[in-house]
Amino acid sequence: MNASSLPPKAQLAYWINVYNVNVVATVMEKYPVKSIRDISTDPVVRLNVFKKDRVPTPGGLLSLDAVENKKIRETFKDARIHFAINCAAKSCPGIRPEAYTGAKLDAQLDDQARKFLNGPFGARFGRKGDDLVMHVTKIMDWFGDDFDKWGGGRTAFVRRYVAADKQRLIDAAGKKVVIDYDKYDWALNDWRR
Repeated sequence: MNASSLPPKAQLAYWINVYNVNVVATVMEKYPVKSIRDISTDPVVRLNVFKKDRVPTPGGLLSLDAVENKKIRETFKDARIHFAINCAAKSCPGIRPEAYTGAKLDAQLDDQARKFLNGPFGARFGRKGDDLVMHVTKIMDWFGDDFDKWGGGRTAFVRRYVAADKQRLIDAAGKKVVIDYDKYDWALNDWRR
């Protein structure tokens, strides 16, 4: 399929689905594994599994990294995608039980961000002196520029999707919000976990 012939929202939905399906296929080819990083051939970095050309497209094979960064992030500039694509790790946002579609994309992306940020790996709050400490996923650190440039800022992005009681905490803190990033758990997010 030539995704460039689709309307923009359908293109983004297509590439998110392509990424997720190919991550699952990558894991399934080597399953059982404890982590997608175990599939890597680099013993130090252990993430080159994402750099290998394996995703079939009309223009040839692409890497998962190219799909994520070139086809999705750089093209569509939408921070919500970080809650839609799944890298097969326990700390990663879950895969939706339905495919993304252009017609429902905004609602699906909003729902993914809301579910993750209000879930067990989502935003949690504490105090350190006068500061409100907002504990969030390491994804918001790694891709901080995306949240700052395309999501209105990390704190504003989180506020948009968390429950009302958490929104009130953020509002009351004003500019005294400190962000703390969770350690990332690369253990496989398989059905037994």
